[in-house]
Amino acid sequence: MIVISPHNDDLLIGFFSLIKKGQIKYAYFLELESDMKEEEAKKFCKDTGIEIVDQVRFSQLLVEGIPVIIPSPESNHPTHKNIRGWLVMNYEIPLNNIYFYSTDMKEFWIRLLSKEEQGHKRALLDSYFPLEKDLWASDNKYFLFEGVIKCCG
Repeated sequence: MIVISPHNDDLLIGFFSLIKKGQIKYAYFLELESDMKEEEAKKFCKDTGIEIVDQVRFSQLLVEGIPVIIPSPESNHPTHKNIRGWLVMNYEIPLNNIYFYSTDMKEFWIRLLSKEEQGHKRALLDSYFPLEKDLWASDNKYFLFEGVIKCCG
């Protein structure tokens, strides 16, 4: 699976369980706000065996039929909305090849991580993405919940 990641830490926030199972193979970042965030993303991907791809490789993977994971349509975050628009405007992807992810506990398909998973995910977030620590210090959703659901089919 390939994740179109809005932010450097979204891979771990949204896909902790899938990464543990080795199901995330590729990541495509549309924006990394700084060199420091880019370095964080590169280190995390290297350590977890995820290949960061450029737009050319991303396009090749789509042609090969690799499933794509994007933010949930319910997400109101502006960058998440931009990704959905960018994908629709630039690529034709069969709907049954698109998955959505979220950490929003209001989504019916989100699951609560076990206490052990929560602790492990929080420790990884703190370790790999120290610039964002204030996010999960003030909002537990970043490490308590996650989920991925197939769009259609």
